[in-house]
Amino acid sequence: MSFSTYFPQLARKVFSRDDHSSIESPEFQRPNSAEGIIRKKKVASSQNKDLLYFDLFYQISYMAAVSTAGISRDRIFEYSAELPGKAAGYFQEIQRMSRNLGYDYAEACRLEGESVEDDMIRSLLLRMSGSMSSGESEAEFLGREADVLGVKYSDEYERKLESLKQWTDAYSALIISAVLVIIIGVVSTMIWKTNTVFILALVGLTIGITITGSWLIMLMSPKETVTLRKPSSREQKITRMLLTILLPVAIVVALLLLGSGMGTGWTMLAFALLVLPIGYASVIDDTKISGRDQEIGTFLRSLGGVATAIGTTVSEALTKMDIRSIPSLSEEANRLNIRLQIGILSSLCWKRFVLETGSVAVNRSVGMFRDAMALGADAEDAGNRASSYAVRLGLLRARRKLITRPFAWLTFVMHAAVILLLVFVTEVMMTFGQLIMNIEKDIPGAATSSPVGGYFSFNFAGLELLNTLVFPVILVLTVVNAITPKIADGGHKCKFLYNLSITMGISGICLLVVPRLTHMIFGGVA
Repeated sequence: MSFSTYFPQLARKVFSRDDHSSIESPEFQRPNSAEGIIRKKKVASSQNKDLLYFDLFYQISYMAAVSTAGISRDRIFEYSAELPGKAAGYFQEIQRMSRNLGYDYAEACRLEGESVEDDMIRSLLLRMSGSMSSGESEAEFLGREADVLGVKYSDEYERKLESLKQWTDAYSALIISAVLVIIIGVVSTMIWKTNTVFILALVGLTIGITITGSWLIMLMSPKETVTLRKPSSREQKITRMLLTILLPVAIVVALLLLGSGMGTGWTMLAFALLVLPIGYASVIDDTKISGRDQEIGTFLRSLGGVATAIGTTVSEALTKMDIRSIPSLSEEANRLNIRLQIGILSSLCWKRFVLETGSVAVNRSVGMFRDAMALGADAEDAGNRASSYAVRLGLLRARRKLITRPFAWLTFVMHAAVILLLVFVTEVMMTFGQLIMNIEKDIPGAATSSPVGGYFSFNFAGLELLNTLVFPVILVLTVVNAITPKIADGGHKCKFLYNLSITMGISGICLLVVPRLTHMIFGGVA
């Protein structure tokens, strides 16, 4: 008994079409006139190519999966035009030209391909047109193209990772250089009277170097969508709740501490402690999603293989599987099995399964597996197609973690070192300058009594200005060193707050401890 027999077209209608629109909102709207091609060109030229290719890989993988059911060409394009993502707009236009303007799909693909500016998409659509004109089977062509596109996407992703690895090393050098600029400015005030413009230029250069380093990391990082748009897993809901409660509280507490004169050190430390639970919950969710993304391919492949081997439904095959082989998905899979066995509508059970994982990769791979099954595809073929898509994404993201996790902790250690050095040097110079001024008050002319006294003079006013501007530099370093590891790693947006709690806590501790330590040392000297 096939899945489509056990759950007829209701499965297709309830889960795929409705859930794709609710779980992942479509990025394109269906054009209704000839202006659609022009509008699409403008959108395609401004959007990020990484996200476009990420969605294109899913688009072709989905078409390859549903084509194994042996459905007609028009139904393949009908279903593919309704998918979420940036690549769906091209197939929406093909569907419009075929349905409303009377073109056959081969000609529509050719016209659409000739109007596309992106080389990869143009080549794909033109090859699709030629294949359909020659009478080649859609399943064979789409399966081959899905495999080739997966290889191309993996190659591009890995090249991005190699560049990212090099730029993460360069980022550390840029941050150290930025701090050295400020230290040079502090030393310069000791030996010459520097004007305000020079000091402001040093601070601006430091901030510019720091932001440039983060921008370069953003350019080199692969772009992909990891979590669902709406919080759906348990950890995502907890993160949203904590974000709603703790973030406003953290802002209010920080403002109150600043207003009461507690100082920036205590303010930053209190803010870090309040936002830490938000970021920690998002990090736990990101870790669990990474595990689920790596195991969903194994789950679907095994499920399809068992269903085909024993000739039963997917629901019955799920009871025959050993869930312990997928530890990251075992809890969700067990709940799915229980819901299916007590008779809840299959489409609702699978939808709940996807929402509990909170993962885009799980949503898309499960969607293509169930849609192919509902259309009459063999369970093993559908499982293999969905698994191929999910496994490739899981492996690429695992390689990315090997680079971004060490980079994140290196950034935190580097942040502690540069903030400590920056605060220490500034405090030492301020204390030293105060000692020099006291000497000049007690012994007039002492500063110029030596042969070189006429050439060198301590610029205490310039040092005070630079000391005032050091805090904005520390604040920029704190924020940039928090957001850069998040950009490199991708994933949940609130992971930024986890990084921010660490960098802000480090900055707050340095602002509290280092000045006291410096005064203790130079107090004895004085």
